[in-house]
Amino acid sequence: MRLFVFTLLSCLFGLGLSASVSGQEPAPGGPPAPAETPAEATPGAPPEVKADEAKAPDTKSPSGPREVYLPFKFLKGIFESQGASVVIPLDEYRRLKAASEKPPVEAAAVPAVITSSSYVATIEQDIARIQVELVVNVLGKPWVEVPIRFGDAAIGQLKASEKTLLKGTGDGNYTLLFGEAGEQKLTLELTTRIHTSPEGREFAFDVPTVGVTTFEIVIPEADQSVEITPRLVALPVQAAEKQTRFKANLGSTPRIAARWRPKATSKPELELLASVSNYTRVGIEDGLVHTDALLTYEVLRGEVAQLRVAVPQDHRILDVSAETRLKGWQSKEEDGRQIVTIDLLGGQTGKFNVELHTERKIPDESFDIAGMSDARTVGIHALDVVREAGQIGIFHSGDLALTIEEQLGVV
Repeated sequence: MRLFVFTLLSCLFGLGLSASVSGQEPAPGGPPAPAETPAEATPGAPPEVKADEAKAPDTKSPSGPREVYLPFKFLKGIFESQGASVVIPLDEYRRLKAASEKPPVEAAAVPAVITSSSYVATIEQDIARIQVELVVNVLGKPWVEVPIRFGDAAIGQLKASEKTLLKGTGDGNYTLLFGEAGEQKLTLELTTRIHTSPEGREFAFDVPTVGVTTFEIVIPEADQSVEITPRLVALPVQAAEKQTRFKANLGSTPRIAARWRPKATSKPELELLASVSNYTRVGIEDGLVHTDALLTYEVLRGEVAQLRVAVPQDHRILDVSAETRLKGWQSKEEDGRQIVTIDLLGGQTGKFNVELHTERKIPDESFDIAGMSDARTVGIHALDVVREAGQIGIFHSGDLALTIEEQLGVV
């Protein structure tokens, strides 16, 4: 490497001489001058010029500054001097300058954007068929690649223009290739398996993250409770007979999950099987016959939400109560008796109690206390049960005398 060093050799430049520096006084602050030694010929170096020859101008040499060579051992002193300069070729200078300057950061170009996506899932036994409609805005030059992912859902069909291709990349990943710019619409058909669990039936699949995503599910069963994850806004949709439809806006999401189950209980409807223990207290006093019935129901099969109790027509019903949550009751005359319909909140199972309280005037002649036949009803008795048993208690005030004239079917 050759270094070009400018020193205060103005006298030599003025004479247009090129010589090896030797036997000169060192410049102030510069390196010491080397001792006079016979210079050896160096290939390509200019010949040594003697002092007496330097006095006469060389008219044959071209005018202007010439190269001055300095021994390599004095370079350290040159570089330590504040006034020293180094000259390098212009090409090398440009290369170093370009390397020191950081190139401007360019914004990454967006080749394509999926602007909206729509999914319609139709349930067919254990398979969900999902129709996907994508709207893609291609901004870059063809061919543009757009990666998409559907996870466990398999693509069965693609409907798009001739310049739209689909490439599978494995593990539920695909790439859409667009051969022309502008807005592109395409339709995909997916299939995925439905899983059944105690919580209901469900399926899930991955989707491309899009700003606008809608999902709709069609279930060939009526009265189904549907849960969509995630769900932002539910949309009204009309379903056909024996069908459940649900639609929702999901927003930007990478995965969609759907679960459904019947709104009512999934237990089979069985014929009600219940028995009643009837504890009736008949009190005769103050000119009235008070009848208090405690009916203890035991549901042996199924559930009960409504009860029916038969009350004689001449009884005035004072109160109906239940230890369970009573929704209400009403009385209606039917076949020469009163039928009290009792509505309970929700289906009841097991054992529970119902109480009825009535009163009537004391007849002038003998009267019946309890019993029921197809022709008439005496006392308070439960209907729609397979068996009724219990106890009857009769009480009277001290100013009355009571005589039991007849007992039938009573132990």
